[in-house]
Amino acid sequence: MPVLHGVHDPHNQAAVMRSCEALGLHEFHFIQSTAGSSLHANPRITQNAHRWIDVIEHADFASAQSKLRERGLACYAASFEEDAVPLQEMDFTRPLAILFGNESKGLPEEIVEACDGAFVIPLYGLSQSLNISVAAAVTLTWAVEARRHAWGDPGDLTPEEQMELRWRFYETALRGNLPDDLRQSLDNPD
Repeated sequence: MPVLHGVHDPHNQAAVMRSCEALGLHEFHFIQSTAGSSLHANPRITQNAHRWIDVIEHADFASAQSKLRERGLACYAASFEEDAVPLQEMDFTRPLAILFGNESKGLPEEIVEACDGAFVIPLYGLSQSLNISVAAAVTLTWAVEARRHAWGDPGDLTPEEQMELRWRFYETALRGNLPDDLRQSLDNPD
């Protein structure tokens, strides 16, 4: 699952959300890196994909890392570190949180060091860089396909989890098509 830290451009934030949903991932994490940094789910960019995924915000990296590790996820940083593993050599069969950093500075060194490892997307052109939303889309596509290939299955949810998620989607879809006054009364029954 993707975790963004220090990504300030609302277009990039929303584009990563859209990629998550398109690839069948149902969580997106955002870490507030500075006071006042905030997440913007621009529906023109997400094409409302943010309605179909769980968007989880964290106050800082330490709390995000703690919550992710409690769930059994290893944290890997996108980084140009010398010892970063090429994306194609990553083991995506285990639960991973993939951290992406700021558009120009990447992830702070202390976060890279606190992660379980680092990876790099091999680049062969002269520019040697990708936009953060493109880097996330490339990484997540590779991860999803690697998992599906290794498992021989299109997903990792149990039938019960799939049904629960399907009902959540139905509820979300219905609420989105209700008149404002009825939707507000459902959201605030008191």
